[in-house]
Amino acid sequence: MKNRLLIMLLFLPSVCGAKWEIVSPMPAPFDFRDLFFLNQDIGWVVGNAGAIYKTVDGGRNWQQLNTPTREELRCLYFFDELNGWIGGGANYDAQLFRTTDGGESWRRVSLPISTKLLALTFVNSQLGFAGNTHGHILRTTDGGESWQSQRLKWDEIYRICFVNERVGWITTGFGVLKTTDGGETWSDVSPGPEVDTKALHVFSENTVIVGGYADDVHKTVNGGKTWDQYPLPFKKNMTAMAFYNDSVGTAVSWGNMLRTTDGGRSWQATDYLTGSENIVATGPNTALICGLGGELLLTDDMGLTWRDAKKGMTKTLTALQFKGEIGWIVGCNGSILNSVDDGVTWHEQLSGTTVDLTAVDLNGPGSGWIVGSHGTVLHLLDGRTHLQHHVGEAKINAVSSPTPDSVWLCSDNGSIWFSGTAGDQWKQQFCFTNIELCDIQFVDRHCGWCVGGSRDLSIILATRDSGQHWTEQKSPLTCGIRDLCFIDHQHGWLIGDDDGFSGRSLAKTSDGGETWYCITDRYMGWPQAVFFSDPLFGWIVYVGIILSTPDGGVSWQEYQTGIYSTLWDIFFTQPNRGWAVGTQGLILRWEDEHQVPPHEPISSRIRVFPNPAKASMHVTFFLPQENKAAIFVCNAKGQRLQTLHEGRLPAGEHIFHFDTQNYASGVYWVLAQSATGTDTERFIVVR
Repeated sequence: MKNRLLIMLLFLPSVCGAKWEIVSPMPAPFDFRDLFFLNQDIGWVVGNAGAIYKTVDGGRNWQQLNTPTREELRCLYFFDELNGWIGGGANYDAQLFRTTDGGESWRRVSLPISTKLLALTFVNSQLGFAGNTHGHILRTTDGGESWQSQRLKWDEIYRICFVNERVGWITTGFGVLKTTDGGETWSDVSPGPEVDTKALHVFSENTVIVGGYADDVHKTVNGGKTWDQYPLPFKKNMTAMAFYNDSVGTAVSWGNMLRTTDGGRSWQATDYLTGSENIVATGPNTALICGLGGELLLTDDMGLTWRDAKKGMTKTLTALQFKGEIGWIVGCNGSILNSVDDGVTWHEQLSGTTVDLTAVDLNGPGSGWIVGSHGTVLHLLDGRTHLQHHVGEAKINAVSSPTPDSVWLCSDNGSIWFSGTAGDQWKQQFCFTNIELCDIQFVDRHCGWCVGGSRDLSIILATRDSGQHWTEQKSPLTCGIRDLCFIDHQHGWLIGDDDGFSGRSLAKTSDGGETWYCITDRYMGWPQAVFFSDPLFGWIVYVGIILSTPDGGVSWQEYQTGIYSTLWDIFFTQPNRGWAVGTQGLILRWEDEHQVPPHEPISSRIRVFPNPAKASMHVTFFLPQENKAAIFVCNAKGQRLQTLHEGRLPAGEHIFHFDTQNYASGVYWVLAQSATGTDTERFIVVR
């Protein structure tokens, strides 16, 4: 379990200048859509969320460039290292940008159409073409300063390729088009009626091969007058193809990779599975492939073998934790990363196992525990991992070690294990459940919680005697609980799998779990981890999105990472620095260069939820220091209807519950008065 105690973060995550940045891998796992190479060494790749990367060594190393957009980039073209174009956009926001300084800055170019660009090419410095999702071909004759639009026969222009200034080819979702007058007019030269074509390779003015979602490819040697049909090993959605010479080529699809050695007459499936969007042959033996989920593959033997062109860990990372400047990350296939410089650099460590590792908990900078599948337990001592005997046979989902000698584990078969001898001996503790237990946390050697559940059932267990007795606490969630976070003996949060309808996936307690209550009606999808640093400031991660709250979870601000990968864990070490990890080796870092000084004492805050309310309501009230306070429920005219509290309250957050069944439908107010001032919060009762 993530050890969150003693970390006090006193800043608002929305401070100007703060953002989440990608640490690893490089390039990050964006969905890459297009590649372009000037020669065997210099090239670019673009993708979703405005991702642009450049290589100067044939794809072995990549540098991220400035981007002018957060929309998807689908196509690009460069004349040289300084002058280039990128295009894409949203469904009804076609975007085209130009750079003259190698991507340091970009200028948006006006277009006569509104839908997303899919294809882009230039024949020379003046004549260029672009195609979009609605069958418009754009043409420029002045180097891109102005563009003219022509509506073609079919939608979705996928590939545009010109042999010279007169002859060019286009593939669409329903056929092939050809021009012999420099794009003034286009003729249908399809192999047949509504033949799906997307992949395109032009050998010469008359020799062209195309493929798509079909059982075969089509090739012409007479400029499209007739087509020869060649079968594929199986029906594929072929997206692109590239040839190293007239005979040897590679085709990519959303599935298997295919290879030909006879100019496309016969194709053999390779052992490589891809989610590829494009392939570019960069030399007589070399090519690169880009695709979904950050796929970048490189070959230097004409497609016989392929290797990953990304740098850094690419396996799924599931958990992380820091003690001081020392950080540990664990993941699938026995993956362990370690940092000794506050997360600036990460180094892969030998784990001695190939099982999936699920959690890490530190009780010192170089000491702690790592757990995983098949009952695997690793003991961290002096910065090295030591393989322990398997504890049970089930997957261990979480670990908590409040002291060097004391450690608890929970597993997916409902077991809780305890060792009070630093792992020398293990004892199973009785919790009277066989439901999957997903997380466990102890705030000291005696007090802890364990949570889990199934799709429509949640369970919360608590102990005050080191696990000798576990008692069930009432859960407000109707779904399995994935993660929990306690910052002290009283304040805790938990998240579950949202059922997609109720929005009830986040709950909190301010009395050690005696009462739990849902604190937001926001639909959160499938949240994976929750992290709070004090009663107000917290974070939640899930697929490509990070949420932050400044008020204990009542309201949330969303951060889009642009990467549609599941984020599995999040951890903060300092007020201006945090990390999140996820699939495909993704490591994100929060760096707040403009962090504000620590807050002055926070004034009293009041929140009500759910809002609107039907039967009952919760009121949270925060005091920065002990003081007298009075909390009332008032009607729209300001008349007091109910007193929730009147008297002294200690510093911290307080929760009050009241029944609204006797209130008529309408608008009401909660009024809180203390020495720090008066706060009000409006709520609605509906019947």
